[in-house]
Amino acid sequence: MSDQSKKIYQQNYYITKRAYILNLLKKPRDQLDDKQQLDLDKYINKFRPKTARALRQYGSNHSKGEKIFKIEKRQVTISFD
Repeated sequence: MSDQSKKIYQQNYYITKRAYILNLLKKPRDQLDDKQQLDLDKYINKFRPKTARALRQYGSNHSKGEKIFKIEKRQVTISFD
């Protein structure tokens, strides 16, 4: 394989793998078979869009719903009397 054909192959592999993972994200998790769940768990951090803008671009609604993390704010007052 020449360098150019290897580069084209890697680009196409990345594009198809990313599209596959994004399509798995759109399906409910209970409708995925075992292989699809393993692929999703393995590649989700590599191929998932990182920003809300990217989520809107792909028509995904994963940013909606119940928030898992809660931010707890604490205040401490120190007095030197």
